[in-house]
Amino acid sequence: DLLEDTSFLSSPRKDNLDSPAFDAVAHTQRHVVHSNIQNLLKEEEQLALQVRTLDSTMQTLVYENYSRFIDATDAIKSIGVNVQANRAGLKILEAKMNNVDVTSRDTEDELGSLRDQVAEKIRTKRLLSRLDALLKLPQTL
Repeated sequence: DLLEDTSFLSSPRKDNLDSPAFDAVAHTQRHVVHSNIQNLLKEEEQLALQVRTLDSTMQTLVYENYSRFIDATDAIKSIGVNVQANRAGLKILEAKMNNVDVTSRDTEDELGSLRDQVAEKIRTKRLLSRLDALLKLPQTL
């Protein structure tokens, strides 16, 4: 593919058509002096074909990029519309989340001391279970 060929980047020769250092005048003079008319016409036909191919490829790329740009613009517009439409829903959600937060804090305040008492009783039960096991140890042996 003409667009994927990057060999010209490594060869800045003046006779390489794809090189930035290409010398069109020298290239043309060399072909006029050293080639017959058939070779010149064949070369001209090949160059014209390459130009048409590159033009077609460039038009396709421009169209595809423009199409992507339009799609992206539409998507951004749609996101803006959706955010505006959901703004009321987000306000309701925020109010409900605040309500959950307040209820959670109230519950924590009311039951926090009881939770600590339950945790202490569980620790005491574990210690008593270990002590019971130690006391039964001489009977087991």
